[in-house]
Amino acid sequence: MAHIAVHLQRTPQGLHPASAVALCWARDIGSARGATVTGLCIGDAGPTDQGIVTAASRFGADVLQFSGPNGLRNLCERLNPVHVLVPFTPLGLATAAELELGTAMPRWVDRRSPPYATADAVTAVVAGVKPWHRFNAELDPEYEGDVEAAPLPAFVRSSDTDPDPDPNAPAPPVFDLGAAPLGYVAPANLDPVIASALAGLGAEPTTLADGPHLRGGTTLVLHSLGSPLALEARDDRGRVLVLAGPPSEEPSDQVPGAWKHADWVMPGRWADVIASLREGPWSQAPA
Repeated sequence: MAHIAVHLQRTPQGLHPASAVALCWARDIGSARGATVTGLCIGDAGPTDQGIVTAASRFGADVLQFSGPNGLRNLCERLNPVHVLVPFTPLGLATAAELELGTAMPRWVDRRSPPYATADAVTAVVAGVKPWHRFNAELDPEYEGDVEAAPLPAFVRSSDTDPDPDPNAPAPPVFDLGAAPLGYVAPANLDPVIASALAGLGAEPTTLADGPHLRGGTTLVLHSLGSPLALEARDDRGRVLVLAGPPSEEPSDQVPGAWKHADWVMPGRWADVIASLREGPWSQAPA
């Protein structure tokens, strides 16, 4: 049987949006071609793993494996997947670079049915749409023998050593825009109607050098990301959402490198995207 592997990047808010969208896309490809979708994530059998289990189950994985330091490489050697999908993030790109399957091809998945015929051998996914699957079954994850040797992020280690964890706390499947602070970076001549809509969200004007993403909040960017240095220093819990404008009718292989520092790159008219941010938690797939 053919296999599709998806690298699942964990964040303090749950599964990274690009991994969630990659799972949905892999599920569609797998269903059409009879392939098994395997989600792979670094884990340690700690309490925060449950959020990844919920997300992988919801968005379409057939198998979930928590791995040690070389999990994706080991999986590729064992299963020889036809496609490997990673998030277009510094971590996702670094993980893909360890494989011997060629360079990761960036793809902006900006709609439920991507215009590409299929994924590449290694595809780096930019999240431009909400995850569109919502399955109800829950997977029983597998654990590699060296899982405890995995280099866990600091936020996972601190959560796993919490002396008083809340056992009833919901496990987020994928993070949304979160609470305050919320800011936006926009051109000086921003349409007053757009500025008013942003203010209605509770967003305040800011700059990339001083945006809420640096201290755990969310920054909306209404133009080019500019210098990525202001994004590299963001807090682990910070979020960056780019409003990229209407997409081209033809798919493009040109994905700006700075997009690897954004969590979402949403297409469409700014007014429409801003309105969609009022439609409830982004962790919920659309009906």
